[in-house]
Parts: sequence; structure tokens; C-alpha cells
Amino acid sequence: MAARQTMQSRMAFSARSTSSTQCFGESTSALQQCNDKAAIGSSNCENLLTVAKASAESKLEKDLEALHSQCNKINADLLLCQSEEFPTAEEALSCYENEGQKNVSPVSNLSSGARTAKRNRDNTVNTATVESTGCSYDVSTEAEAVSSKIFANLNACLAPGGSWVPVPIPDFGPAPAPTPKPTEKPTEEPVTTVEPEI
Repeated sequence: MAARQTMQSRMAFSARSTSSTQCFGESTSALQQCNDKAAIGSSNCENLLTVAKASAESKLEKDLEALHSQCNKINADLLLCQSEEFPTAEEALSCYENEGQKNVSPVSNLSSGARTAKRNRDNTVNTATVESTGCSYDVSTEAEAVSSKIFANLNACLAPGGSWVPVPIPDFGPAPAPTPKPTEKPTEEPVTTVEPEI
């Protein structure tokens, strides 16, 4: 009789031991899946900033190309005053006076255009930085909540008569952003210099 009770106790202990092992195995697997998805979510959040920076730099290059074009037009206007069409100093000075006056506004636009281009780039990057930081915080908070649920289910599983209840683990963070294309440096228009005749 005593031998039978001992054997039953061992079998019951073995059953509980197997159940505990299963509980820990299931919870460990769930935690690993949660951590993996959180890492992917955090990476996607960081990529929001990477893509925004690439887009901002690409836009800045286009703005710079436009400024180069405006500068070349101004230079071309002023270089006319060195040509042989104005053989005398008086005529050349008149040319500079006229072309200089005509290009006062375009030259001013170069300065304001450069400031605007830099400000737009900085605003885009700053906005994306705030968004990326908030995104990473949300991923961390959501993953922590899921992890807490997994631990709660583990404790319930280890309790007498308990069993493992799967915890839904969603994808954290935004969908992967498209990989930014490398920025191609625009080709600058050559400035033609007209040498005055001696």
C-alpha cells in the first residue's frame, strides 16, 4: 500500500514538473517573440528618421541646383559687360550699372533662397526626429505591456490546475519604410567666361 502511494506521489510530482517545464517553455518562447517584434518595431521607428533625412537632403540638392542656375544667369548678365560690344570704359560702366541694378533682386533672392532651403531641411529633420522618438517610446510601452501579460500568464500556468494561455503578440511600430534612394549630386551648369580683347 505504501509503495503504491509512493509511486502515485512520484507520478503526480512528475506531472507537475512536466507542466512547469511546459509553462516556462511557452513563456520563454512568447517573450522571445515579443522581444524580436519590439526590435523590428524600434528599427522601423529609427528608419523613419533615416528616410526623412535622405528626403530632406535630396530636396536640398534640388534647391541648390536651382540656386546654381540663378547664379549662372546673373553671372552671364554681368559677363556681357566684358565683351567686345562695349569697347569704351564709359559703355562698359553703363553696362555694369544697368545689369547690376537689374540683378539686385535676383542676388537678394539667392540669399533668401539659401536660408529657406536650409530652414526647410532642418524643419523636416526635426519633425522626423520627434516622430521617431515618440514612435520608439510607443513600441517600448506596448512591448512592456505584452511582456507583463506573458509573466501573468506564466504565474497562472504554474498555479495548481493552471495551464498555459497563449498571449497575442502584435507587430509593434510602423510598417517598414521604403529604402531611401542615394542622392545624386546635380550637374552644375558651366559658367562661360568672355575674355575682353586687349
